[in-house]
Amino acid sequence: MWRAAGEEGNAQAVVAWLDDGGGVDARCAEHGDVTLLVAAAARALTLTLTLTLTLALAITPILSLALTLTLNSTLVLTSTLTLTLTSTLTLTVTLTLTVTLALVLTKQAEAGLPEAKWLAALEKGGAQAVAAWLDGGGGVDARCAEQDRATLLMAAACGGHEAMVRMLLQRGASVNLQNSLGRTALMSAAINGRTTITQALLDAKADASLQTSDGRTALMWAEHQKHTAAAQLLRQHAERQMEGEAEVRVA
Repeated sequence: MWRAAGEEGNAQAVVAWLDDGGGVDARCAEHGDVTLLVAAAARALTLTLTLTLTLALAITPILSLALTLTLNSTLVLTSTLTLTLTSTLTLTVTLTLTVTLALVLTKQAEAGLPEAKWLAALEKGGAQAVAAWLDGGGGVDARCAEQDRATLLMAAACGGHEAMVRMLLQRGASVNLQNSLGRTALMSAAINGRTTITQALLDAKADASLQTSDGRTALMWAEHQKHTAAAQLLRQHAERQMEGEAEVRVA
């Protein structure tokens, strides 16, 4: 998917992946832990240079008209243009899609998470306000500067709001993001003894091995706070993981 946003410039595939629940701030381990935004921005610069060279060969009046049309109208008119202009128009459409994707991701990344929305996710009865903010264009993985760069998922997990946690996961919230102290949503649930939410996050592939800045995992936090049920759940999860890894090594 990183290649779709970057090397191939396939914005349609990226948007479809996000609509299916992909995290807008998800990072690609195979490419230096960078995000879709970085890939899209890099691709946009390359296409700008290509388009500049192509404009010198194109018929300026017709190409200028094509640039002012909407994406749908441009695609409809493609079949009426000559082969030379079709090639030029294809580059134009690709550039438009890529830049649009970069602008959308930039807007979500720069907007940040208002503290009032973070508190709404933390407190009981805030689900409607959170959903409305997301429907209005808020980023599901946006971070709250006033709360150590925590996310909505971390707040909902901390507050014990299972329905909101599941809603955020369905909307593509990244389950393994860490705040400025290294805390994850799983840790927020474990620290507060939210057993059902801990299980929901584990089911969503939360990484129980991540550590806070002082070296504590979710299990350590649950044990420290004497939340026996949550600690037992995390311990069993770790044991199953170890058994699975052992079976893979044997195979």
